[in-house]
Amino acid sequence: MNNSIVGVDLAKDVIQVCIFKGKKVQSNKEMTPSNFMEWLINSHPSTVVFKAC
Repeated sequence: MNNSIVGVDLAKDVIQVCIFKGKKVQSNKEMTPSNFMEWLINSHPSTVVFKAC
């Protein structure tokens, strides 16, 4: 398994996706729910952590 950690903050209209690798932030993007689903389907195996309020 890849040693990437993906932090996901769920909201109604925008999903914030932050990718950590090697103790550094590699990416921090806002996505729509449909973009996130497509990204998740096409991404490599990693640990995914969700946060929702």
